[in-house]
Amino acid sequence: MDKFEAFPTGKKRKEIVEQTVKKAVHFKDSAEIEIIDFERYTWIDSPLEGSGMVGQGLDFGSSFKDVLPKREISLKNYIETILQKRKGRAIGVEFGGVGLRLFNGFTPGFFAKSIAVTLADHRRWKLRLSELKERDRKIHHKVLEGNIFDLKTYESLNQYLDNKKVDLIIERMGQGLEFVPTEPYTVSKILQIWYDLLREGGVMFVQTPVVFNNLLEAWVIKIKNEFKGVIEIEYQKGKKDNDAYIPCSAFRLHKLPRAPNELPFLDSRTVTKIPKAN
Repeated sequence: MDKFEAFPTGKKRKEIVEQTVKKAVHFKDSAEIEIIDFERYTWIDSPLEGSGMVGQGLDFGSSFKDVLPKREISLKNYIETILQKRKGRAIGVEFGGVGLRLFNGFTPGFFAKSIAVTLADHRRWKLRLSELKERDRKIHHKVLEGNIFDLKTYESLNQYLDNKKVDLIIERMGQGLEFVPTEPYTVSKILQIWYDLLREGGVMFVQTPVVFNNLLEAWVIKIKNEFKGVIEIEYQKGKKDNDAYIPCSAFRLHKLPRAPNELPFLDSRTVTKIPKAN
């Protein structure tokens, strides 16, 4: 394996994380221009299902259709079916968007509370803050501004959740994946936080940059081999040369009864032997 294909270690690893943080800070400062004027982040408030690519970006159902169980064609139906016992009490979180159209797509009253974590709430440039808060309050929704790679963001989230577990986690950032550091240990740390947040029986849908494809495949194989019956996982590898969509991969993780307390990962020695995807 060519050493230049490996993921960074040591000082280089730290530099990549710092560069990504700086990029996120810069975006937050210029978000109004990037989102409103340049329309670079069109997926920021996409619907649950049914929009295709018209105006609002790709709907969530289209993004995650390939990681649903066989014969299941509806993201909404799958989520409401596996969370049926939590109907009316379920809590959902979206990382990377404002979540309004997403959670409005579910059966009314299915989620008791929904939260969205995003670098910038773009709605505040079109509506007054008082209007936004009133709209969100009526549907028991909350938008938190913060970087998902900043631990302070999770302090605010847990405070709003009153330290309760959640039933659904969705991260579908599209072009926002540029703010994900191409450094597997940092990403693993955040996935562990999300896994901790997830209630037993809960499910998460997560997009990942294609540079992690080889790691993703090896990780999924490990879980399927070693944790069958307690963690259900499926994945889809994206391709960089697919011009129709933002290049990204995805996985679905269903946290079943008797699931381990910590999310299993590849050991560090294995990670160093797995190259970046081309």
